[in-house]
Amino acid sequence: MRYKLYKNIKYEINVIPLVDILLILMLIFMVFSNQPFQKINVNLPNSNTFNNEKDKSIIIIEVLITKEFNLITNKIKKENLNFDKLKKEINNCLILNSNSSFLIGGDKNIYYEEIIKIINFLKKTGVKSIGLATKSN
Repeated sequence: MRYKLYKNIKYEINVIPLVDILLILMLIFMVFSNQPFQKINVNLPNSNTFNNEKDKSIIIIEVLITKEFNLITNKIKKENLNFDKLKKEINNCLILNSNSSFLIGGDKNIYYEEIIKIINFLKKTGVKSIGLATKSN
């Protein structure tokens, strides 16, 4: 008879208290993980033989609505270049300094195709640092 009474009883694990405990533990670890437990002061040596900022020059390419380009290198502006002249000037700049960074900027009404042409050319020539210049509000 007892067997029939216990036959319909379902044994289940109550998961809700387990989840509550896990959430509390997770909260505790999140709070304490942001606080630095150890602080190690490291005295790094100074080096005056290598300066990365001097080795990198920034070259700015302006895309004009007339499908012409302006090139600014070392505060020298070369205006109204077509795409072929721009390629030659970029190659000359890379010969002088292969670590140059390029910024591309232009009017908001120009075709995106012109910017993509420049980016593709720069990638083919092996430029590693290409950025887009924007105006902040």
